[in-house]
Amino acid sequence: MPIGYTKEKLHLAVDSLVRAGSIQDRLRSAAFPLTLLQGGLAAPAFPNDQELQGRLDRVIDSLTSTPAVGDEGTIAASTRAMTNEDAESLALEIFSLFYNATDLGATR
Repeated sequence: MPIGYTKEKLHLAVDSLVRAGSIQDRLRSAAFPLTLLQGGLAAPAFPNDQELQGRLDRVIDSLTSTPAVGDEGTIAASTRAMTNEDAESLALEIFSLFYNATDLGATR
């Protein structure tokens, strides 16, 4: 997928992270645009950078790793199960991915 699309979705995620609320709630909001960058049938978000793609895949895996309970989704279950420290580290990684995507876009 074009790097511009990747930057847009990462920007939306970062925008969610700087809002009010618990870090878990902010990560839950940030997760939705990131899931649009998920592999599978979609083209890689970072087609020319396997390291960044791997980092993004690990972020998405972390945000969807816990099975849902009741009517909540896996994102809600995963963020609810995170400690503040784990959630903060994940938020920092999302910002780092956005920074790297912005840097890539500037050089192309």
